[in-house]
Amino acid sequence: MAIALPAWRALQGFPVRIAGWTLAHAVTLAGNVPVLAGLAWWFFPFEDKPLHAFWVVPALFLLGAVLLFWLFRRPRTPAVSVAALVLLGYAVQMGLGWAEGRGLDGIRDRIRTSGHAEFARVAVRVQDTRNVLSHYEEFARDGRLGDYGRTKPPGQLLLYVATARVANWLNPLPPDKRLRWLETFAALTWPLATFLVLWPMYRLGRWYGGHHAALVACALYTLVPSVALVTLHTDGVFFPLLAATAAVLALTAARRRSALRGCLAGAWMNAALFFSFSLVCLLPALLLAPVAYTDAASPWKVRLRSAARVSAGFAAGFVLAGILLLLLLDYDPLQRWQAAMSYHAEWKSWSWSLRDVLNSGLTNLAEFGSWLGVPALGLYLVDLRRVGRGPDLRRLAGPAIFTFALLAALVAAAFLGTTRGETARLWLFAVPFVCLSAGRTLSRLEFDRRHKVLALMLLLEAGTTVLIKRYQDFW
Repeated sequence: MAIALPAWRALQGFPVRIAGWTLAHAVTLAGNVPVLAGLAWWFFPFEDKPLHAFWVVPALFLLGAVLLFWLFRRPRTPAVSVAALVLLGYAVQMGLGWAEGRGLDGIRDRIRTSGHAEFARVAVRVQDTRNVLSHYEEFARDGRLGDYGRTKPPGQLLLYVATARVANWLNPLPPDKRLRWLETFAALTWPLATFLVLWPMYRLGRWYGGHHAALVACALYTLVPSVALVTLHTDGVFFPLLAATAAVLALTAARRRSALRGCLAGAWMNAALFFSFSLVCLLPALLLAPVAYTDAASPWKVRLRSAARVSAGFAAGFVLAGILLLLLLDYDPLQRWQAAMSYHAEWKSWSWSLRDVLNSGLTNLAEFGSWLGVPALGLYLVDLRRVGRGPDLRRLAGPAIFTFALLAALVAAAFLGTTRGETARLWLFAVPFVCLSAGRTLSRLEFDRRHKVLALMLLLEAGTTVLIKRYQDFW
């Protein structure tokens, strides 16, 4: 008969170290100690944001504890488990906004007063969507899309226009009232859309480490500070879903050796880049996926031949989707990319001096890591260490190569991506993959230790999110 470990024994090792670093991070937040905020171009300053409806916070903790206990106490069907976590994520986002004591404005202001509110103001004025998308370069140069529109592909504006169309279809209003209704409609629906990514995440998690790993990853995702606090931005609402779905399609094609599925994955990836250029960081991982799921014991010549069919399908789908966008919208992705990067570098006064590049890269990585929360980051690093020492990375096999290819792309983007800070928002598409690695770390623990460590990690992650909300927050 198995003997349950005492709680203190169960938490020895990396959980104690993660708890210690989490406490240190909490001290810097509550004490306004500029350990990270003192970095060059740090984006989020300390601020004093009282939570006037603080009662919402313990209510969220209670709701989360009851729901997670119910989910992990005994196996539930995947559909029920994921649906429950989607609702938990929605409650966390809405609840933390409501905790400010300003009602719905606590979350609605993100689409009303932030820089990206430009997209909402433009969206309600668009009469002919296809005309705007087909002449995007002209509209951007003329300043009719604002500053942010000039740095994005057309798909980002399309998401706002589509939301405005749905809102107006549900509740037709005069033109002068449509913006206010769009802001309210998005504040009510986008937080729910944010957590639709849990469906492809669960599928990926099953491949990463089984049902428990998938469920842990999804639960952790609902509590990550950047996910919970960077609200009403397409970076968090739609781009993680696009990225995780691309990974599901690519890995399905690789595992089944299907050129047709590879074609679908390539087409999806091209379409995803129509919405966000940041998703280009996924390409190395997706391109290596067909090789990663060949027989690692076979000679390289055999492995490459086996992967060629899927890779050819991916390339064909990618090209066909590009041709379709060109024919329908006269869209040239390279022209848009060059114009966007050029304007962004000019707008942000980007410098290619070695000092600026190094400072920018370190700040980008530090910000992304701190807004992941120390528990999620720590579990991710534990998994990286284990995978890096294992045979799969050397053989370019399984999820290992996908994990490290994405990491390498993010590190390159940190130093060479012409951005200074705000990676907590810009890299939200990568957070599902961080959580998947973190879930794999916890799922490898002994059964009688697993749930104690999980409870501690989720509690620390939730506490970190509340502290960042109170002392830093996203705008």
